[in-house]
Amino acid sequence: MRTPDAMFTYDFMQNAFAAAGIVAVVSGLVGFFLVLRAQTFAGHALSHVGFAGATGAVLVGLPPLWGLVALTLAAGIGMGFLGERLHQRDVAIGIVLAMSLGCGLLFLHFFTAYATQATALLFGNILGVDAETIWTLLGLGIVAVTALGAISRPLLFASLQPELAEAKGVSLRFISVLFLAVVALAVAECAQIVGVLLVFALMVGPAAAAQQCTLRFWHGIALAVVLALAEAWLGLVLAFITDWPTRLELVMLQLAKLEAERDKALQANQVMSEQVGKKPAAETTSIGETGAQLLRLRGIGPEFASVLSLEAFYRSFANRREVAAYSGLAPSPWKSGGIDVEQGISKAGNARLRKTVIQVAWLWLRHQPESDVSRWFHQRVGDRRGRIRRITIVAVARKLLVALWRYVTQGLVPTGAELKA
Repeated sequence: MRTPDAMFTYDFMQNAFAAAGIVAVVSGLVGFFLVLRAQTFAGHALSHVGFAGATGAVLVGLPPLWGLVALTLAAGIGMGFLGERLHQRDVAIGIVLAMSLGCGLLFLHFFTAYATQATALLFGNILGVDAETIWTLLGLGIVAVTALGAISRPLLFASLQPELAEAKGVSLRFISVLFLAVVALAVAECAQIVGVLLVFALMVGPAAAAQQCTLRFWHGIALAVVLALAEAWLGLVLAFITDWPTRLELVMLQLAKLEAERDKALQANQVMSEQVGKKPAAETTSIGETGAQLLRLRGIGPEFASVLSLEAFYRSFANRREVAAYSGLAPSPWKSGGIDVEQGISKAGNARLRKTVIQVAWLWLRHQPESDVSRWFHQRVGDRRGRIRRITIVAVARKLLVALWRYVTQGLVPTGAELKA
């Protein structure tokens, strides 16, 4: 058994620590958004596609790293163009994943002169990293982190509130393409450390553990990077001391972290359940009877119910026009000569209420697809995108606010709407 004191006297260990540090930082940053967007399976598929690229590059006489980068980047951009349909293509992604591994093995069969170098990409070879590879990884890392920083704000918006982001003019497909291109670069770097088969251990594991520990955005990103660095460097230290494979140490550390976070989450849920059971009735009904009535509808949570009850439904309205006018969602009249039409919305009412109702309208379309309001929207819009959706959602918000007003005042459930079980 070796001692850690002599670890940095070897050049290959210095190179390994430098490469692991670069890749861990990139993996922590990119992996946080990958887990947040629930696209981990797509990232796993990119690593398998990269193996076919690496072995294909060897077949034509190119460095395997550049083949890995090129094919993962092309596959990432292609997945990005699928947009929301990517979540519905798990079977297709799985088939592409298996086919990529098969193509990689076929390429190795035809040309085996540098098979050991290509196989290292499959299982990782961090102790064989040289200075030139470190500079390559640093360059790819800078490109990936810079691109991620440039799109971080719209990416976070599109990840948490895709409908609202699209209504604000954010192109979901463009953001998806750019993000998966960044993921492809990160996957190509991870393959140098853990191999394409264990990319999950370095990219997904630390990010998933970080999101279990904290709900704050910046704290979560920082913790994901710290966990990835700890996993990579501690794996190297343990491998140096015990002579175990570095990849095994990485996976064992990751399993230990996930088990610890799982136990912590279970304990927190148990404590929370006990506290909820002891809450007095007055505290659980703090949003009032109107808010509690709104909470019975699917798609309306406590925050939205509180705003609707405190900003709108505490008042008395004579008719639906007064409800729409108070929220600033009523059409503004325009008259010229014999022409008398209505255009746009006045925006003269309660701005907070108006913004909340539009957000509720997007959620209503998702959670109440069989309601008359949702059917009306889909009949008007169809498959069209862009401006027509942003205009029509305002009309949906107006109709929905009137329907909710009738619900809380007259007890009339919106037609086609479902109540929570």
